[in-house]
Amino acid sequence: MGLLERSRRMWIGLFLGLLWLPPLGHLLLPPRTLSVSEARVLQTLPPFPRSRLELKVTPRVLDVFLADHFGFRDQLIDVNSIIRYALVSPTNPHVIFGKDGYFFYLAHGALEQSLGLVVRTEPLERLADALAQLHDELSRRGIKFLFTSTPNNSTINASHVPDWAPRSPAVTEYDVLLRLLAARSVPTLDLRPALRAENATRATYFRTDTHWNFLGALVARNEMVRAIGHPEWVMAIDHVFRGMKTTYGERDLPRILGVRHALDDQHAVVDVSSYPDAGGPTVLIIGDSFINQFFPMIWRNGGRFAFLQYTLCKIPLQAIQDHRPSIVIVAMVEASLPRVCEKRREH
Repeated sequence: MGLLERSRRMWIGLFLGLLWLPPLGHLLLPPRTLSVSEARVLQTLPPFPRSRLELKVTPRVLDVFLADHFGFRDQLIDVNSIIRYALVSPTNPHVIFGKDGYFFYLAHGALEQSLGLVVRTEPLERLADALAQLHDELSRRGIKFLFTSTPNNSTINASHVPDWAPRSPAVTEYDVLLRLLAARSVPTLDLRPALRAENATRATYFRTDTHWNFLGALVARNEMVRAIGHPEWVMAIDHVFRGMKTTYGERDLPRILGVRHALDDQHAVVDVSSYPDAGGPTVLIIGDSFINQFFPMIWRNGGRFAFLQYTLCKIPLQAIQDHRPSIVIVAMVEASLPRVCEKRREH
């Protein structure tokens, strides 16, 4: 009985000691204003309330402050994230674990969209109308136009989504938008077949990121230049591909989960330096991080590359004309298609 009591006292003492670690850390460790792992500014200490309204909100603000500044917070978050990862229990509702080490993004219904489980027709109709209007305006100015969409990771790597997901998707929003644009005589490019074909032998997307890799970007670039009538600008994949390199802590989904340093991914190494510098007509691509993250580094062998970030349903024509392009390509990620022209609530 004495041994049991000593054992209990030891565990009680250890438990109480652990409870004191956060407040001691808060008192002894230097104050912090930023959380690098969460990429955000931490809550500051609220001032002493000077009105009834401030007094009312102070407890909530103080609660957030204490949650942001208890001792050893980052270390405890890291341990919790690693344990949750080992138990296949994500700490963030926007990320889901797939098979074979793949992560998939859930926000904005991206996974359901890839699987054909959701089709939001009305915003796609508005987007098709906006793109048709842009196409007509550019055509009157003698500027060639092409629309394409960079597929979701879960679209190209559907074989790696969880087992509960349907295997044979019906019509997806990607399909619907291409049909709507075809009915409006807007030139389009479906990037999915080429990316899937290459992905069958060499990964075109990261396992733990929403984006394609350098190889996927190069495959898409080759398809784009073919579609705009410049097959001579194509760069041979086997000539420039140098294999895969293991990297750690660089991808976006592990950062969301707080396990970025614990996971590796495969980075496609591509060397296009053997091709001549880009020259000729200016090709303006209106897109997002899929384009701007990789295309400036691989765009060679014809056509001067320019980039414009899209933010609105109707892209200002003046912003396009400032670049003096001969060719305009709109390339927006699949997940954003129903959101670009969605109706905003009036406030």
